[in-house]
Amino acid sequence: SQILVKQREEVLEVMEGREEVLECQSKGRPQPELTWQDENGQALRGRQTETALLLADGKTYLTSSVIHIIPRKSQDRQAISCSSFNSVSAKVKTSQVILRLIFKPVVTLVQTSKNVLEGDKMSFK
Repeated sequence: SQILVKQREEVLEVMEGREEVLECQSKGRPQPELTWQDENGQALRGRQTETALLLADGKTYLTSSVIHIIPRKSQDRQAISCSSFNSVSAKVKTSQVILRLIFKPVVTLVQTSKNVLEGDKMSFK
């Protein structure tokens, strides 16, 4: 069976806290099962849908899995893997993408009290 994580890049830039959609496909006979995990082997949490299509040869299935994840800081530069297996395959096949998080800016405002009159010059640090 063949396996492919459908992303344009091996390293995927994602925004921290913004939902991302990953898709994985595998062909095989019998129908492959797909699983998602992080680089520690833990199952990914997220809304997931899986579909299977019998191809024109009438024997081979194309299985697709789509997962919706919300990346967290702990996943920065981590590999996300999709694994494929079926009942006759002795070997699990895996494809992966590396998440590179873009972090939200953090702004800290320190407030000090000063009287300002109209026309006074001010600067912010």
